[in-house]
Amino acid sequence: MSANHIDKVRAALASDALNGRLSFLADAGPGVFYACGACILESAAGAEPGGIQIACARPTGKVAASLAGETGLFPVELKGSPGVLHLSGKGERGVTLLPMQGPDILAFVKQAPFTVLGMAVDIGGAQPFEVIDPLRGLEDLASGALRSTTPSALAAVPASMLFAAGARNDFGLEADAATVSMMRAAAPAVRGMNPVKAWDSLARLFSGRRLSDTATFLKDVGLLGELLPEVARIYDVPQNYYHHLGVWGHTLETLDRLDEMMADVPAHFRAHAGRIERHLALPVEGGIDRRSFLALAALIHDVGKADTMTVLASGRIRFQGHQEAGGRLAGAIALRMGLGTRGRRLLSGIVRDHMLLGFMIREGESTSTRLRAATELGDRCIEAVMLSIADRLATKGEASTDKGLGLFRRVALRVLGDWCWLNDFPPLVDGREVMVHGGLAPGPLVGEVLFKARVAQRESIVSSRDEALEFLAPDFKGRMDARGAEGRAL
Repeated sequence: MSANHIDKVRAALASDALNGRLSFLADAGPGVFYACGACILESAAGAEPGGIQIACARPTGKVAASLAGETGLFPVELKGSPGVLHLSGKGERGVTLLPMQGPDILAFVKQAPFTVLGMAVDIGGAQPFEVIDPLRGLEDLASGALRSTTPSALAAVPASMLFAAGARNDFGLEADAATVSMMRAAAPAVRGMNPVKAWDSLARLFSGRRLSDTATFLKDVGLLGELLPEVARIYDVPQNYYHHLGVWGHTLETLDRLDEMMADVPAHFRAHAGRIERHLALPVEGGIDRRSFLALAALIHDVGKADTMTVLASGRIRFQGHQEAGGRLAGAIALRMGLGTRGRRLLSGIVRDHMLLGFMIREGESTSTRLRAATELGDRCIEAVMLSIADRLATKGEASTDKGLGLFRRVALRVLGDWCWLNDFPPLVDGREVMVHGGLAPGPLVGEVLFKARVAQRESIVSSRDEALEFLAPDFKGRMDARGAEGRAL
């Protein structure tokens, strides 16, 4: 099995995709530059490397300047990592230059936090390339084992512990008991991570499948509580008779239901599947798409319950206003993680609005209430609807019924359909026309009249501008005809 992995590494390093980046460095001869770390692991596993890590026996600053001149990539020094430079370009695979600490490459790779990261290839050496593997990482890759070296190695590179969570999904690696213990001991080190990098790592972890499994692993090794202490506060919070699980168990089941929906959108949202898939693939900021934001919103959607829990004299547990409290906490999390205005608004908005459809159903469903809900949700309607359905599917207490669940799902899908309609069909009249032909002054009443026309349009009561004006006030059309061009020029 290891021989097969070595062949894959050789093929990847010799490929056109990587060779263009490495040929310049290979000219320096043996013992100077080594491809190492994650790119060797990815190559050995048969995956396309996301980037190239190079251990340098020469000063990385000079190497970066020369490499930038040869490739056109732009070098940036990574904050908090002296001597580490990352070169990237639009649409190009990045190159990270690492100063080779220690007397030789063997000493350097032995400092890796995990055995599968302790591998390297001398890119200036003779071909076929040999994999330098003193920690026997190839054997662990073949057996599916994720083994750490020492707790100090993990603490020295706290981002590597988040890598461990991703390695379970990407490479099928499972941490042994000793590694889990070492990760728990080193978990507090992630608090010192660059917040933007921590957010990027979390977003990557929640961009794929097995969402609840990832969340459970992060909790078990102590990382989730260190990065998101707001989530740690709901681990032991109980719930009322609408739920069959406590808040944390319910969160995991919500992630499972959301996972199922995102894995097969056409099966759950037949009428709007293509639109939903395109929407979730849209980037929000920092290259993170709406799908990841939705998954992370599901992870934190009930964090407000820790602060809003009350117990009535009857013993009933309530969480009055937990969605607003959760929205505020989500905004604080986003701010702490270095998100911009757009990302903060989206994350906090999804969390805040995940109960909106339930409240709407209690007040009574109609075209009017659905359109108001769709309008209020705006561009996060798809995320709010999906999270609301997942949340409701994960609510199976004795007070929850299949009939109620069916009603909720039907109404949620109708709201989604109404939102799509609002975006696809423009209003028949605008505020200016309403004011001119209705004799109204600017103000909230104009908006109410426009909304009334929108409801009538959705219900196919009106289908043209003239019909809409006449529907709103029978004398609108007469005024329009009398004013003619003069009215339209106002």
